[in-house]
Order: sequence, then C-alpha cells, then structure tokens
Amino acid sequence: MKNLYFFQLKRTTISCMAIGLVASATLFVGCRKNDGPALAITSFTPPEGAEGGTVEINGIAFNTDKSKNTVKFHDVVAEVTDATAQKLTVTVPDGATTGKISVTVGDKTVTTTTDFTVVQSAPIISALSPDRGDVGTEVVITGKRFTPDTKVFFGGKAATDITVVSRTEVKVKVPADAVSGKVKVVCGSFEAISAVDFMLKPTITAISNWAIEEGEEITIQGTNFSRVAGENKVSFGAGISSEVTNVSTTELRAKVPESATTGKIKVEVRGQVAEYKDESKVLPALISFSPESSERGALVTLTGRHFDPAELRVYLNGREITSFEGTNTATSIAFKVPADGKSGKISVYQYGYQKDYLLSYTVTGSWQVLKDRNPLITNLAAGVAFSHDNLIYWGLGNDNGTMLANWQVFNPASNEWTKGYQITDLVKMNHAAIVNWWGEVYFGNGVRQNGTKDGAWYRYYQPDGGYFVGSEIKFPTNISNSWVTAYANEIYAGFGTGNGKIYQFRSGSTYRFWMELVDVPQTGGCLIDGTGFAYGGTIIMGAGYNTCESKANNKFFKTILSTRETTPIADLPVAVQYCNGFTIANKAFVLTQNGDLFEYDYNANKWKTLASAGFASRYAAVIDDKLYAISETGKIAVIIPSIK
Repeated sequence: MKNLYFFQLKRTTISCMAIGLVASATLFVGCRKNDGPALAITSFTPPEGAEGGTVEINGIAFNTDKSKNTVKFHDVVAEVTDATAQKLTVTVPDGATTGKISVTVGDKTVTTTTDFTVVQSAPIISALSPDRGDVGTEVVITGKRFTPDTKVFFGGKAATDITVVSRTEVKVKVPADAVSGKVKVVCGSFEAISAVDFMLKPTITAISNWAIEEGEEITIQGTNFSRVAGENKVSFGAGISSEVTNVSTTELRAKVPESATTGKIKVEVRGQVAEYKDESKVLPALISFSPESSERGALVTLTGRHFDPAELRVYLNGREITSFEGTNTATSIAFKVPADGKSGKISVYQYGYQKDYLLSYTVTGSWQVLKDRNPLITNLAAGVAFSHDNLIYWGLGNDNGTMLANWQVFNPASNEWTKGYQITDLVKMNHAAIVNWWGEVYFGNGVRQNGTKDGAWYRYYQPDGGYFVGSEIKFPTNISNSWVTAYANEIYAGFGTGNGKIYQFRSGSTYRFWMELVDVPQTGGCLIDGTGFAYGGTIIMGAGYNTCESKANNKFFKTILSTRETTPIADLPVAVQYCNGFTIANKAFVLTQNGDLFEYDYNANKWKTLASAGFASRYAAVIDDKLYAISETGKIAVIIPSIK
C-alpha cells in the first residue's frame, strides 16, 4: 500500500512517500527539494525593428548577470545590454533576419511563440581602401548592412563594376566619369555617405599667369582638387606654397613663395600629383642696391632673387645698362653707372615684364621755385591743371572774371610758360574736373559760361594742338566742384555740389557711359572742391569745403573698389577748402591750397607732414614722380618727395 504525504517546512516543500513493508513494519520516507520557477518568455517589445535597434524581452528566471544570458534572433547572437530576473534589454544584431527570439540560461532554452520582424535599416561605411586612385582603381568598402542590390556612387557618378562580398564588404571599381568627392552606398531606400572624400588624380587645365612674382596669388584651375585646403600642396618649381586657399574642387589660389623657382607648377593631393603643361617663369625681386647714390662710372650692385642673367636687362632712368662687372648670378647683378647717367629709377626687364625700383633720389626736403609767375595770367581762379607728354597744362576757370579759352603750358625742360591750344567757347567753364586717361584728356562737371551746371563731359585727343572731340558724354547728374581720377581701365569721379556719390566711367569700343558706383553717406553730400585719387585698388578722398557747415574740412575716407566698402580714415592734420591728391611711386600724397604737403601711410593710417611749398598752391601736377605746385598767378615750384 502506498500513501503520499506533504510536509511544509518553512519555504521548502518536502514530498515524501511512505511504504509499508509487512514483514518488518518499517516505514521509509523519500524526500526531494523543488528547483524554483521555470525559465520562460512572456512577451517582447517592439514586435519589429531594424538592426541596431533595442528590444526588451519580458519573462521569468532570467540571470541577473547579463553575460550569462544568451539571446538569439533567428540564430544570430545579440548583445545583452541590461538584465534582471524579469527583463532583458538587447540590441538587434547586424545580420538578423525575421524569426523567433530565443533565450538560453544555463542548460535551459526558451523561444518566443511569435516572430520578431527585422525591417531594413541604413548601411554604414566605416572605411575606404584605398581612399585615392584613378579611374579603374578597385576600392574595398567596409561597413555594415550591405545588401545584394547595393549601388555605389563616386562624387555622384554611378559605378557599374560592383561585387557585394558580404554584408560588411563591397568591392567596386572607380567609374570612368567619376570625380573626387564623397562615396555613397545605396541599399534599397537607404543610403550611407563616406566620412572622407575619395580623391581622384588631380589635373591642371589653366593658371592665371605664367610669369609669376613672389608674394603674388596665382589662380589654378583644374579637376579633382580637395575640398580640404590643407590636402592641396602647390609647388612652384622647387618652392612649396605655405598659403593655399581652396575655392572649389576645380579652383585653387596659392601664394608664390620666396623659394619659388622657374619650372612647372604642380598640385599634389594625397600623394597624387598634377603638373601644368607649360613652364612658369619667376620674375626678379630686388632686395637692395648698393650704394644708393654714386658718382658716374661707379659700380652698383643689385641684390635680390630670381635674376636670370641670360634674360635680365637693366635700365637706369630709362637708359639700358650695357656695362656689367664680374659674374652675374640669380641673386646678384653688378653694373657701372654710365658716364652720362642720371638719377632715377632702376628698372629690370625679364621674360617680357618690367619692374621699377628707385635709385639715387635726391631728398632735399625743400621746394625749388621754377617761375615766379605766368606773364599771360593775372589771377586764375576755379581752373584746372594736369600733365601730358612731359608738359603741364593749366587753364579753364576765369582770370579776374574773364573766362579763359586756352591752356597755359609749362615746359619743365625749358622752364617756360607758353600759350597753348585754344578751347572752343562752347566748353568754357569754372570749377571743372579733369583727368589724363590713356593719352586722352577728359574734363567737365563744371559751371558753363552761361552759369548752368548740366553734367557736361568732354574729351580731347591731344590738348597741345590736336583735335577736340566735339560730342560730349553726359554725366549722370548736374554738378560742379567735383574731383576725378583714373585707375586701371576706368575713370572715377565724386562729390560735387549737393552730391556725395562716386561714379565710374565705362568705356568700350562701341560704348562710353557713366554709372553710379557707391554712395558715401558719411559726407552727407556736403563736400565740394576736395580731392579723390586712386591708391592701388582703393579710392582715397576727402577734405574740401563743407557746404552744410560752411567751413573747410579735414575728413578723409577710403572706398575699396572690389567691395565698394567705404570707411573713414585718419583726418588730415589741417582743414582746407581746396587740395590735390596724387599717387607717386606707390605712395599717397595730398598738397593743400596753402602749399602744405602730406604723405599718407596706408598701413599705419596716419598722415606725415612734409615740406611746404611756401605759397598758396591751388593747382598741382605730376611728371616723372616730381610734384609741381602752381599758384593762381602761375608761380610754379617742384619737389621730389622723400621716396625710397
């Protein structure tokens, strides 16, 4: 006979079976301990997801040590990121496919009753090998989640030779029409972009100048330049540029280094080199010359860089030097001053380009009066002066109330005033502006003999007796008392009665017209009789009479022509009603109506006071870097400013 008994001891259930043996009347009790709740999965969420997503599995009897729970998605092992006895947090593994989820703890395994659905997710590019090459180069793309229908693009150009090795590797050949840029992998409706550009071998198709000068910025055009400026290495012969600006994958700008040598320009991108087809020539750079002044027949040594003794020609004050001493090198040239040599510029001519330097200028610090007066003029007011063919022309305006109809001409060589070409009565005017531009003289913007201001603008071909172009070119507005200057291929005019604007004169083979360039609001349209002159790519302007405040003015401004940005600069040390501005040997000067001469330091933004002419100088002109000041009575003096 069998009897079953249950005993509850604390929290442990003991199961015993009593067996009675008739012969011995002995009772045996057999007992065993229960192993606890069984491993089970009760649910999981979400029911679907992409590789790399998170899934929570709820259940019973999970191990709280996450490393002792093995979770698989349709036989692909997943990472367990967190574990409790009732919940496991896992990451959907790469390569997982739709199917059951299983959990193994120890020797027990349980499986979900329903499938987890794996949806497609974006691929990942982890590396390109190599990351540079040419058309046809085989590139191995490593990453994740690649599919059999994977497509690959190089800089937006589709590849056709593609082998999907696995979900983590694709082999592809660079297509014929590829360009440098990101590599894109497309898998179904998802895509991945490489972190780095794949760089094809660069090419150079054009350069902005074959004759290069140290410090100059050269534009290089081509293909497959890197978007990362530091990956583009530009060399000029043996010299490597330390300043390369990336404009685009088809254009670079690089500054020519001192170490540049004559040779081919090259661009290197990640070890791949492009070379321009033609050789570039480096123009000479003069560092110094010694002595700075000398007697005729003395030896002068030029020290510099990039001299080509076989090509270099040297001029002193316009005269070619024929007597050289010793062996000329790339850094040193020695010549003798001719017996009839004159102080002036040193010019070096190489590869068809000329560069000028200053030698042996006599810095006297004072003016030399050439003539005390013009015998043909009593007192010229509101006139103009300019230089042309080494002569100074002075005229228009009125002489003691009489409108002049001719130029007065001063010849520095003969030191004489003479009566010049007669101007037609039609264009007699006061307060005109005038400029000599490419051998043609333009004037206008004044007050006509009848008192009208109508923006008339005229041109002469030869003021010393040539012919006058009778048809006028109309100025946009009716002004007088304006300034005018020439720079490069354009004429600029500004200010004038009630006008604070700057205008640009455009001239072509079939057209000539004025256009408004920029407004200078700081002037309020109140400045007249001031000055404006070109200094490099900048117009410097100011001073003159302030009609709004009825007083002389010392305010100056600069306008950068490339950006049209206008900003104030340092005030002139004195306020004046009339003044003239000039650029001489790449330096800026202003001569006031009182004869005071000032030099403007562009970099330091300050004015330097130079020698005064010592008399009222309403007019001025420049010939061969010499400044001539002229009074209303025709007194004329000359100075060579302190230039080195």
